[in-house]
Amino acid sequence: MRIANLRDNWDCEYAKKPTRASVKRAFEFAMVLMDGPIKSIPKIYPGVNGEITFEWENDLTFFNATIGEVTDPNVVTYHYERNYEIDEWQSRTFSDERYLEHLREFQEADFTH
Repeated sequence: MRIANLRDNWDCEYAKKPTRASVKRAFEFAMVLMDGPIKSIPKIYPGVNGEITFEWENDLTFFNATIGEVTDPNVVTYHYERNYEIDEWQSRTFSDERYLEHLREFQEADFTH
């Protein structure tokens, strides 16, 4: 993961580097994705506060999972938008039922277009 090698100020605008705990948790999240039923590949990118975001997007749906956004790297913040409806929540688990349901919805929408 190249994100793991970032240093503070990596964007030349004072962005924080991801913590080791956030990088480890993001790697665990990626492993769960690879072993799961969802085969859509997310974009993965660092945030300016040291967070790491996994993002899926198609014509109808935007979905992301952000690790390290809060002070506890074990908390994942989820954001889901579809047809102008928004659902946001936080969880300590990758097998959160809301997350799995939305990811399945995304995959169904992704493969029908």
